[in-house]
Amino acid sequence: MSKEHDALLMASGGLDSTVLAYWLREKGKNVLPLFINYGQHCTKTERETLERLLPTEYVESIRTVNISDIYINSKSRMIVEPNLWEDDVSADDLYLPYRNLLFLSVAAAVAQSEGITEVYSAFINSNHAKEIDCGVSIVSWTLLS
Repeated sequence: MSKEHDALLMASGGLDSTVLAYWLREKGKNVLPLFINYGQHCTKTERETLERLLPTEYVESIRTVNISDIYINSKSRMIVEPNLWEDDVSADDLYLPYRNLLFLSVAAAVAQSEGITEVYSAFINSNHAKEIDCGVSIVSWTLLS
């Protein structure tokens, strides 16, 4: 097990991962926050929000993994910023293939490399995107070594 961290949290600064971060702090977890840059048009804003909202004791430990090349040619409006005053953006426009599965795989790989046996993630399917890998509950994994 990692000497520094006993849990890894996929963290974006959104409501879902922020609430989970405070819940983990309440449980006494020493969390390694993992921020994934997948080429989203709002990367800078997400990262700044994460740093502002995360429990202060976790901020210095934020780890960023850049996987933006995977979606470099994507036309998804999560990658290509829409003009919300003019563009008619539908749920189909926000789809990114295997996004959450990819995130969970990256998080599991980082955690195992660090000797961390708990991976936490929270997905809220509130933006009406076709996020077929989102559920209503918080996902917790225990990794096998």
